[in-house]
Amino acid sequence: MNIIFDIGGSHMRFASSNNGETLGDPIVLNTPQEYPTAITQIKDVAKSLMQSKSVNGVYGGIAGVLNEKKSGLLRAPHLPNWEGAELQKDFSEIFGTQVGLENDCAVAGLGEAVGGAGKNYSIVAYLALGTGVGGTRIQNNKIDQGRANFEVGHQIINITGPKCPGCGGLGHLESYVSGSALQKQHGRKLNENGDEQAWDEIAEFLSIGIHNLNMHWSPDVVVIGGAIGSHEGLKIETVKKYLKQLPSPFPKLPEVKKSTLGELAGLYGALELLRNMNN
Repeated sequence: MNIIFDIGGSHMRFASSNNGETLGDPIVLNTPQEYPTAITQIKDVAKSLMQSKSVNGVYGGIAGVLNEKKSGLLRAPHLPNWEGAELQKDFSEIFGTQVGLENDCAVAGLGEAVGGAGKNYSIVAYLALGTGVGGTRIQNNKIDQGRANFEVGHQIINITGPKCPGCGGLGHLESYVSGSALQKQHGRKLNENGDEQAWDEIAEFLSIGIHNLNMHWSPDVVVIGGAIGSHEGLKIETVKKYLKQLPSPFPKLPEVKKSTLGELAGLYGALELLRNMNN
């Protein structure tokens, strides 16, 4: 048995896989802000999934910047009380086996590249619009590893723009298209109907972020995921309309698609990493 997980700023997802190819029904919990509370809950999840069976390997993604050894979080704007905790050590003790950690957005992007909207493309850029904004580049079904994980949500769209809810910088992409920013701006969650102007503005700002990704990464396809990115109110055709209006030196723009794996993208990406680790 293998265990995979995806821990974001708002939800934790865990699942088992007996064959290394398919997932059992995931267990979904709200992500506690306090790390000790999370550990208690993860222990209960482990008991439920393992049922006294041995675990061969555990792999998963977590929201934040991992340290050089990928054993814990250096910085986690949406989980600040998790910073500095010995995640890999604690998780290994809970599951009784080796544990691999990766940035949650990178893992979700890998899932989309291998079996989702990015399948059969050589270079996949993945943007996750959720509590914050994350992004990654996948090339030939491998995560592009930088010195640290990419933080595309903190690219500057407007140097005099609003304060970023994640880091406090001004005018970041995350300031315009993240769930936390939209909640602050509107005081509620946006609906598909009745908030068309707001969704149009989100599409326009998102197109700027995609334009910048295209300049730096030159992907074949950009896959949009996360709770905001997957929302029916965000229209891909509107994003494409604004993207085409931005001057580009390239003769062809990348494809832009919505995630097809949705909230399970991170679990499928972790399963792929686990397969690679075991091979």
